[in-house]
Amino acid sequence: MAVRVVCDTPGLEANWVEVDEVWTRKELQAFVTLEGDEYWELWARKVVACHIELPSGEVITAPERVRTALDDLDLRLLRWLSTAVLTATQYLLNLGEGSARLSLNGVGVAAPAKIPTTTR
Repeated sequence: MAVRVVCDTPGLEANWVEVDEVWTRKELQAFVTLEGDEYWELWARKVVACHIELPSGEVITAPERVRTALDDLDLRLLRWLSTAVLTATQYLLNLGEGSARLSLNGVGVAAPAKIPTTTR
């Protein structure tokens, strides 16, 4: 199930992206280092759905179309397109931490119990 991130900038709340839930470490590293066309190609592969409104009233619903519309975007959305994906990947990373914490509940069960000793 994709992770949806909604823009919370006043006046732009109708904009959102849905980010693929499956990422490799290599993909995440590439996402934060790539630039230009390679970056936007990866962005369009990992964003599986979107609703991006242009000032003209046109709505972009195909992630691969975003790259060709960059010059027509509201400036406030430009950086948000990247940070929204990073927000989603951070959420996914936190899910991994959560499942690790749940696994720790079983550790205490295997620990030997202290047997009280009596002194005479």
